[in-house]
Amino acid sequence: SLAVDINYRKFGLGQSLINHVIAYSNTIGINKIHLLTTTARVLFEKMGFALNERKEAPESIRANKQFTQLCSSVAVYMNKEI
Repeated sequence: SLAVDINYRKFGLGQSLINHVIAYSNTIGINKIHLLTTTARVLFEKMGFALNERKEAPESIRANKQFTQLCSSVAVYMNKEI
């Protein structure tokens, strides 16, 4: 999970964190990032993540505890090829 304290939002920290995750993922051979969000959909869309139906997530993602229990059903599922 990634989060930026409300007092430090609007400084580009969220985008920097996401860019770091993408760069690191590239170095270890990950080619697709999946996420759930309840608050940062617009930011992720600006960064090229596609909005998808939760049912479209791969089974390995849908079976994850984050997906099934920790994120509310209102969280949107997004992904991005990197």
